[in-house]
Amino acid sequence: MLNQTLNIKRTFIGALLPFCLSMTACSSQQAVGFSVIKESIQCRIQQPTIKAISNQQDKDELIKQLSSYKNKENPSNPFAQLIMKHSETEQLFLVSQGQKNSSGYGFLVSGNEGLLIDSTLTLPISFTSPDKNSMQAQMMTSPCLVLGIDSKTQYDHLVIDSLELTISK
Repeated sequence: MLNQTLNIKRTFIGALLPFCLSMTACSSQQAVGFSVIKESIQCRIQQPTIKAISNQQDKDELIKQLSSYKNKENPSNPFAQLIMKHSETEQLFLVSQGQKNSSGYGFLVSGNEGLLIDSTLTLPISFTSPDKNSMQAQMMTSPCLVLGIDSKTQYDHLVIDSLELTISK
């Protein structure tokens, strides 16, 4: 009787184990570190977007766009050095909320790790907006973030708040 019970348990475990392994392989989860390199409220970007900064021309445009006026052409520009340093080991992205008609818009970064599920990387960043009952300066703003994600991480989709970017291979 004991042998029969052991055989039934072995058969059950033998049938269940491959199923469990296949389920975990299909929906793997991984924590992925990221860094916020720069945040600005004046990026001069009209529409909400996530843009991959994937080549030297993109980096040069980003540096020009987000550097202070006195540092735009300065070879020792601290922002340019930061971009070059991060791009050695990270894939860079520019995240924009688009143009807004007042101050008070920005980002809430809730940690420094995103969650990779299957091929979608979701970062804990949400868009913030001013309280409807608060007084805000009436000025055009365009909040943005420059992010770095480990370049060894493989994913097909990047999700930040309501924006999603499909990564082209």
